[in-house]
Amino acid sequence: MPSVTQPKPKSKVSKINISACILLAAASGLIFPINLGMGGGWISPWAWIGALGLVAIWFWLSYRSVGRTAFKRMFAFILLCVISTMPLVVAINVSSTQSTAMKLQTTKNIAYFKTVLGRSYNYTELIVWENQHLNFTYANIARNDDPIKIYEYGKGRCQEFATLYAALCISQGYRCRIVDNILNDHVFNEVLQPNGTWIRVDASLGENDSRAVGYPMFFVKEKGWGAPILSLGFENSTIINVTSTFRNDGFDPLSPTVITILSVLFAFCIVAITKFLILTKQTDKRDTAKADNNKHVNVTEQKENDVLVIVS
Repeated sequence: MPSVTQPKPKSKVSKINISACILLAAASGLIFPINLGMGGGWISPWAWIGALGLVAIWFWLSYRSVGRTAFKRMFAFILLCVISTMPLVVAINVSSTQSTAMKLQTTKNIAYFKTVLGRSYNYTELIVWENQHLNFTYANIARNDDPIKIYEYGKGRCQEFATLYAALCISQGYRCRIVDNILNDHVFNEVLQPNGTWIRVDASLGENDSRAVGYPMFFVKEKGWGAPILSLGFENSTIINVTSTFRNDGFDPLSPTVITILSVLFAFCIVAITKFLILTKQTDKRDTAKADNNKHVNVTEQKENDVLVIVS
């Protein structure tokens, strides 16, 4: 009887490669929602470079080490994580900034900054005062949403500047809200004027920068910024959409039309990826069943041939 060729067992190196591919797929997929969203690393270009670098390594290694089906599944998993990142970033940023805004109205904060300031300041003088006591830096620093701790620490970025400035304004009797450009990585303020209009104030630009007050088209006209995709104003427990204030095209991301379109696109992507995974699994079952059937047919034919040989 002809010998049956046994499948070669996978080598130890191959198993290690497959395990590495699975771990890389999980890491490169989860780095987007975890690091970019929850960790705040999305503000750093190195986070993007690191995430894309992991994806590139995974692609190169898995393309050589795993089958097409496993490759498709892992790729779909990464896409699913990336697509889920944006709503996660929005939800986390909104929750965090609202929590910060609600802490600014406390009696403790108002009394503390009245004492620290020592006299009355108008809202433009507070820009000068803040820049004399808070240094802007891109270095690794302790991030904080408590204005008293921010003041005592003495270093921060735009978010710390906006938080401290709002607390200073409130202590001087101004209505001031924190404005968060959710997907454009910038936080600043708006101060209510006596005529009932809100004016943009960005203390993080510096005390001598004429663009720090007013100039709502700052993000559109200044190079390196770009029109905000979603700007939300936070005052105590109130959240208001102010995106159109800082754009010259009237775009409103929270309009019913835009929300409907984005919801349909998001749902389509999720369903497509999910079905892709399910269909891949179903294809595997069909291929396995087909292979078993072919094996059974081959065995039957081999037995019939053996019987013919014996009879002859």
